[in-house]
Amino acid sequence: EHVHLKGVNRHEHDPETGHYISRELKMKDILLMKELNMNAVRTAHYPHDPFWYKLCDRYGLYVVNEANVESHGLGAALQRPYDYHIAADPEWDRAHLDRIERMYERDKNHPSVIAWSFGNECGDGPVFERAYDWITSIDSRPVMFEQAGEKAHTDIVAPMYDDRWELENYALQPQTYRPLILCEYSHAMGNSMGNLADTWRTIEKYDVLQGGFIWDWVDQGLTNTTEDGNEYFAYGGDFGQEEGRHDGAFCINGVISPDRRLNPHAHEVKRVYQYIDVEPVDPASGVFLIKNKYDFKTLGGYRLETDIIENGVVITSQSMDAPDIAPGKSTIISMDQIIPGFTDLSLDEEKEYFANFRFILTEDEGLLRSGFEAAYTQLLMQASATQVKPELSLATSAVNITETPGGWLVTTGDTELFIDREKGSFTNLTHKGNLLVEEGPQPDFWRIPVDNDYGSGVPRNMGVWKDAGPSAKVVSIEHNHDADRAVFTISKRMEDVSATFRSTYAVEASGLIHAEHHLDVDLNRRSPNLPRVGTLLRIPSNMDKVEWYGRGPHENYVDRRESAIIGIYNNTVDGLYYPYIRPQETGYKTDVRWLDIGTGDHGMKVFSGTPFSFGAMRYDKEDFEDPEGRQGRPLLYQHHLEIKDYINLNIDYAQMGVGGDNSWGKPVHHIYQLPRRIYRFSYTIKPYSL
Repeated sequence: EHVHLKGVNRHEHDPETGHYISRELKMKDILLMKELNMNAVRTAHYPHDPFWYKLCDRYGLYVVNEANVESHGLGAALQRPYDYHIAADPEWDRAHLDRIERMYERDKNHPSVIAWSFGNECGDGPVFERAYDWITSIDSRPVMFEQAGEKAHTDIVAPMYDDRWELENYALQPQTYRPLILCEYSHAMGNSMGNLADTWRTIEKYDVLQGGFIWDWVDQGLTNTTEDGNEYFAYGGDFGQEEGRHDGAFCINGVISPDRRLNPHAHEVKRVYQYIDVEPVDPASGVFLIKNKYDFKTLGGYRLETDIIENGVVITSQSMDAPDIAPGKSTIISMDQIIPGFTDLSLDEEKEYFANFRFILTEDEGLLRSGFEAAYTQLLMQASATQVKPELSLATSAVNITETPGGWLVTTGDTELFIDREKGSFTNLTHKGNLLVEEGPQPDFWRIPVDNDYGSGVPRNMGVWKDAGPSAKVVSIEHNHDADRAVFTISKRMEDVSATFRSTYAVEASGLIHAEHHLDVDLNRRSPNLPRVGTLLRIPSNMDKVEWYGRGPHENYVDRRESAIIGIYNNTVDGLYYPYIRPQETGYKTDVRWLDIGTGDHGMKVFSGTPFSFGAMRYDKEDFEDPEGRQGRPLLYQHHLEIKDYINLNIDYAQMGVGGDNSWGKPVHHIYQLPRRIYRFSYTIKPYSL
């Protein structure tokens, strides 16, 4: 039997006191780790305060204890070649062994310590072979030393930042005989941690893969103050050494922020690391499999709460004691056992249905209180046979068109918009005199780069798409109309990417505006993959109330959405925006069926026959670039941003994933990229006023 280590690397960090951490903050950290379903910590890269081990002993966290040995400046094994290293210099033997021996002697009696690490990125050499012989002669706990690779002086193979395919390759090798535990993986820098669910599906597929330690626990920003007295978290380059050597934002790579607020990807960690799962067996008939992934405890201490969701609305709920499933076992359960009379429930084929399962602690357990939600799963029971859309009140009136030198004014009932010849889209969409859209849909293929984008060269490799939308030239506008509808087809040419973007806007007598967009790339030309395929609209700043039926409530991306379940959510434009310490892409929502954005009194509903994605913020993408115009350099801090007097709304086909295997080269996984190809997407806008 093996235990999966659902771990995290922990630096000792406090934004006010640096590497001194109070006992109260240590307690806060261990509580947050337990709430995020973590069960293991690697003491990166030095033994921690003795009180930390007492907490781990008491509350149950496995510890991989690491010696204070790092000499990365001279090079590291399994990275770039080096000729000389102190790891192979006998004059440095005692310096290495002394630190390893002191770590062992100080912490050997802590039951939470399950493995020893001789250091981090410290090269490899005979001194570590002697350390292995010494420690294994007096202690039965395994050695987990990344720098040894697959040599004999490590009991656990512990690579850094292997992706899911590299893990699977190791698992399938016939010579493999030792477990693999990632000493570092899923680099949580900025808006990151894509692929986490995929990585764990691979880990759970093979017994020889036994988990890993996320890099890392907390953003290591320090509290600083702007000239006007506002506090912010500072990082490399902000302490008088702007021109000197520093790592910039590379210390801002935590699951949580310095003040212990959860970064958005923390929700993904909790969901992926959870110990209870529900899988479909025959979901249409209400048959499911409940899996207990705990190693040592049953599910007897949990309550199972179940909701049946119809088009986003709960239609029935039930609470019961969770089945008392033994550790590592599963059981099949039917919805009739959970919700009496379920078979009598009539499911409308025109609507979609989900089952939401939540497992709630019934009694206090260590630091976790009764009522804590330990796990949740959403499963589709029935897809809708027709388009899922919001409630609409439709009244018809004749469509009228007035041509002007600048374009065409289209009116129908209370709705009015202007088709602009030069801009190649509609502008000034109003309903009952209320302005809803200042600038209509423009092609948009760029996203504000995340930290992983800079590391993998997205601005350099995909930058040609950045201005492709804004610089697109209108080449033709065709239109026809009668009393029931007006149709405008607008073609734009984008020579820099050898592509054409064609938009068709059909204005119905009911006031509905159908928008269909078509990206057609020249097949005899080449250009890179796209960061985004979508449209950008500018709407008034007071239209800041948002309701949507899709994934939420927190931000989600195509490679990081396991934790975001489909439902109806409400927020504001400002609430969608998460202020990453270094500003970057934020607040996105995927798998959206419909969107309602407005003032509360007037606004517009957006819906589509296929799920779409959206984002909204009070900034332009250009605001996130280096203010001095240095190519490929990001804006450094949130307080450098200036709020606009309008809102930018993206209605998209998709955006590529955020990545996360590392932040210095590995790209977004292919299945989460947007290759250069033909794309078609459409949506409908319904203006309204209450």
